[in-house]
Amino acid sequence: MMRQPHDPVKSPLEKGVPETYEIKKDTAGFAGLETAFEAYLFQRVEHLATQRPENLISWGLWNTDSRRLVAVFHLDHDGSTAWSLAQAPLGGLQATSDLPADSLVTLVKEVEHWCIAHRIQQLVVKSAPVAYDENQAILLRLVYQRCCFTVRQRHVNHHIMVTSTPFIDGIHPSERRRLRKCLRAGFTVEQWHNPDPDQVYTFLSESRQRQGYPLSLDIAQLRRLLIRLPEQALVFVVKDGIQIISLTVSIWVNSRILYNFCPADNLDYRTYSPMVLLNSFLYKYAQSSGIELIDLGVSLDHLGHEKASLMRFKENLGAEKSEKVTYEKIFI
Repeated sequence: MMRQPHDPVKSPLEKGVPETYEIKKDTAGFAGLETAFEAYLFQRVEHLATQRPENLISWGLWNTDSRRLVAVFHLDHDGSTAWSLAQAPLGGLQATSDLPADSLVTLVKEVEHWCIAHRIQQLVVKSAPVAYDENQAILLRLVYQRCCFTVRQRHVNHHIMVTSTPFIDGIHPSERRRLRKCLRAGFTVEQWHNPDPDQVYTFLSESRQRQGYPLSLDIAQLRRLLIRLPEQALVFVVKDGIQIISLTVSIWVNSRILYNFCPADNLDYRTYSPMVLLNSFLYKYAQSSGIELIDLGVSLDHLGHEKASLMRFKENLGAEKSEKVTYEKIFI
């Protein structure tokens, strides 16, 4: 069993070699410390710094032999509710594949003790889509259940597996027709290097307003994302001549996952469906970059309900379903 923070505990590895762990707590996202796993961008200090760093608290399981973190949990809070993470699509635990559930339960209990001591009433945890790492999703579900978390939300998440097969071969015939229509119209598609955050935001917000949907981030958040993370936050556009008619902000989550984070169209071009052309380009980009999975996210309307037409569109693009769960725990 693991003891309290700063009290190392010996835990046998499968090979029988002893290994020492201790729990660390930090308010700077563990800047300068290495993880023993490939952390998702949203779990790394460079992205955490674009969120609400003044309210950030992090816990990690530290291997004192290898001097690397083998598990992390980050949260921010507003005084009554703690989120992991509030302004990111995912948070919660991330860990090496060989850690036992008992060790992760102990880490979560430390987070809970802090929440109770600071009069936090509610802890909300956004988990990664199951497709990111199915084995870890199963383990973390067990950990949250053992810690008496309940399911706050459960949504369908869509993703496209990237293979050597051409994009056009995996999409519905109706989307093939739209793709060819875009090409016949002479539309071009490209990565927008050094994008202007204000211009990107204007396009996104105008598209959302015309659909009656709010935009999930403000101009300051988008500016921080594009300026501070230029190699991870990429903008791709479809153009009719020099006019942008479709755009998306995509995020390198890690070396094998690209998140199609914030897509938008000029609704005047809806009969062409330039988003199909944009996704075709993303797929080719993923093929050339060694990406294995393109995350298309959840499909929700402005009320937070699942939108059947958007789900059907993603499936017409060859997307598969997985689950994305948000957990919560109420402290009384």
